[in-house]
Order: sequence, then C-alpha cells, then structure tokens
Amino acid sequence: MIRAITAYTGEIDEVDAAVQEIMAQVEGNGGLLTHSAGLVSFYAEFAETGVVEALCERLPFPVIGTTTLGAAVPGMHGGLLLTLTVLTSDEANFSAAMTASLAGKDLQAAVAEAYARAEEALDGPAKLILVTAPLMIHPGDRYIDALDTVSGGVPIFGTLTCDHTTQYNQMQALCNGVVSPDAMTILLIGGAVSPRFFCTSIEKSKIWQHSAVVTKSEGNVLMEVNNIPMPQFLESVGLAKDGVIAASINTFPFVLDYNDGTPAITRAALGVTPEGYCVCGGLVPMGTTLSVSTFDRADVLSSAAQALDKVLSVGEGRVLLMFSCIGRNNSLGADTDAEMALVRERLDTRLPYLFVYSGGEFCPVQGADGRETNRFHNDTLTACLL
Repeated sequence: MIRAITAYTGEIDEVDAAVQEIMAQVEGNGGLLTHSAGLVSFYAEFAETGVVEALCERLPFPVIGTTTLGAAVPGMHGGLLLTLTVLTSDEANFSAAMTASLAGKDLQAAVAEAYARAEEALDGPAKLILVTAPLMIHPGDRYIDALDTVSGGVPIFGTLTCDHTTQYNQMQALCNGVVSPDAMTILLIGGAVSPRFFCTSIEKSKIWQHSAVVTKSEGNVLMEVNNIPMPQFLESVGLAKDGVIAASINTFPFVLDYNDGTPAITRAALGVTPEGYCVCGGLVPMGTTLSVSTFDRADVLSSAAQALDKVLSVGEGRVLLMFSCIGRNNSLGADTDAEMALVRERLDTRLPYLFVYSGGEFCPVQGADGRETNRFHNDTLTACLL
C-alpha cells in the first residue's frame, strides 16, 4: 500500500516561508511511514530563488521533479506554484538518481549508470520507474528504449520537462536538490506496488478518414507517406497549398497505429524542415499507419472527463499521478486553467492526486494480448493509479 500526502506553496521569494508552508502541510497529514519519496513540480523561478534546494534539504527522503507551466493538487491549481506529492509506504520502497548531462553524450551509457545507482539502493527489483527527462535533447522514444534496455521492460511513467516560456529555455529536471536542463531523473519503486495506467488523447470521431503508411522517415522526421512527399500528402488533405504547409499544422495531430495490437498513439508536428518534412514530437517509424486529426478546447475537456470517469470507476488506488501534454493546454485558448479546474472538480474530494503539464508523456499501453508496452506520447493525458 502507498499512501500520499500533497502540499503546495505560491511563495517564490521568501525561502524559509515557502519551506515552512510545505512542511506544515506534510506534517499535518498523518506523518510518514517506513519508506517515502517526493515528486515536485514547480514554476521555474522556484529554483532560481533557492526554494527547491532548501525544500529538498528539509525532506528526509529522495525527491525528483520538473518545471512546468501549470499543476494541480487537492486545494490548488495554477502556474505560479510549487507542489509536493509524498509517496509513503511500509511495503513499497524508493530510490532516486540523476544521469549526467545527456547533451551530446552516449544516452544508453548515461542511463545505465544512473539506473545502476538507483537499483543498488533499492530493496528488491524495481516494479515501476517514474521519470523526468529533458525536452529537445533526444526524442522521447529514445529514453524509453534506454530504460527498457537496462530494466528489462519495467513499466515507465513520467514526463518530458517543460516550462512557462515559448522557447522552453527555463526547463529543469530535479533530483535531490540538484536541477539540470539536460539530465534525466528516475525514481524506482519496488516492493508492494501494482500500478494501473490510463491514456486518453484524440477521440475516434476526430480522426480523419485519410490514412496512409509511413514510407520514409528518419527518427522523428516524417518525410513520405504512401511514397508521397509530405507537402503533397498534406495538400491532399487541405493542410498545405502550393507546397507551403499551413502554419497551424501543430494543431492537427498525427495518429500513429503501430499495427501490433497496441492502441494508436499521437504525434504532434512541432515544425517543418526546408524540404517540407514534418518534425514530430516523437519517433515516426516506417510501416506505421498515419492519420490526421483535429483537437480543440471541447476535445481536451471531454477526453479529460472521460479519463477521470474511467479512473474513478476502478474504485481502487490511493493516489493518482497525471501528466497532460502542453499541446492540450495550448488547445484551451484563453481559458488555460480549464483542464486543471476540471480535474479539481472531479478529484478534490475523492483521493490525493498530482496533475502536471508535460512536454511529452511516458506511459505503458496495453495490447490486444493484455501485455503492456512502454510508449512515448504527445497531446495525451496519461494517468497512473497507485
């Protein structure tokens, strides 16, 4: 059994006051069990003023976390927040580690070294990996590949870092008081833990009937479908004209079917190369089937409500962890708090939870055979019920 304690503060400048506010909420909610760990989300300035480091110094357990543009816990939501979610248990145990910088380095070697350190400190085999990884250093799928290799396929749940800026130049990952813009942090959970995973993204009614097979790609760069260059394909579905791809392409997510019995996943088009190729938010393997979809405010809120209804219908679990893509937030228009407000309305009186906006989501999906496969997602709301 894992019990959760949530806390928050909006005090950015007064370090002592911020730490005291968080600690008072933790200490006033039943105390800690034998083993504990912390998950922190924070507006970037909390690291600059020293609040993050000072809080980690006070906490007697491992901590990982990320910057974000918005978060919610019971009682509060918004952008100018630091939130702490404490996982505490007599039966589960925790261990955290941070990689070296992943910029221009051997990703597999760096992940293997950090994983070995965390695994050595864990009592027994890992049952779940919680992860924060840097946006725009490697495609998210590469992080999954590296972790799958070292762990043997332990379920992975987590997020790419993001922040409140348009260039994401203040994003940081956190581990035990240390922040880094280009490192991965992992929290291993062993012992008595049985996570359940949920993903929701594009409703089937919003997926266009034009589908095609990816016939040429390199990593996350989509070049051709059905042996047709991307500008021509996009022109055929109304998203390009005279070879010029619409600037709004990022509001029309691609839906990828791996054709392996697992659910389709979403890929955002983040940009366009001079050749007209689409730079996507994750890998676009050749042989996958691609469709185009639409996504707006109503879709974000409808899918979030359906996901929460599904989680609550399970009737089990003591804490819910959620990551929602920044693309979903961008689709809300002027009411950028709407999804967080919906989460609070549905969950505040039900169970402890953490909701954080994400630069990309790690969450297993279940195939037709019932087996779980770790996947990286865009434009998706993911949830892990513990």
